[in-house]
Amino acid sequence: MVYTKSTLLLNHINMTVAAKMYFFDIPLTNRMLRLLHLLHRLNVVRRFHRLTGTVYRIYPTFTSVTAAGRPLKIYSRVSAPITLTCRSLKLLIGTTYTTHLILETSCGFLSHKEALRRKVGGKLICIVR
Repeated sequence: MVYTKSTLLLNHINMTVAAKMYFFDIPLTNRMLRLLHLLHRLNVVRRFHRLTGTVYRIYPTFTSVTAAGRPLKIYSRVSAPITLTCRSLKLLIGTTYTTHLILETSCGFLSHKEALRRKVGGKLICIVR
């Protein structure tokens, strides 16, 4: 199966939370680091820091009281990605009040609120509940 870099990072987060591990190490590019900053703002990732060169240690949001942090539903695909225009994004947001959509746009990785503010559409990467 062919993965994009964003899918690899999101799958690592999902697997770490499911296994109740407190952290994982992964090499990241500058582009993926911007996605990581967005996930940190959305409280999916508690904290992260650089270990060596491009390898980062990532701590997903996790508490021992609850089963998991914020669940991610990954929609990133190599073939036939889901593309949302600004208009379709407005319609979709009307039905999903408590979620955040992460889009890959021409401006980089953005949440749906930032994409609507900039009036851009893009490829759907994942939904954060």
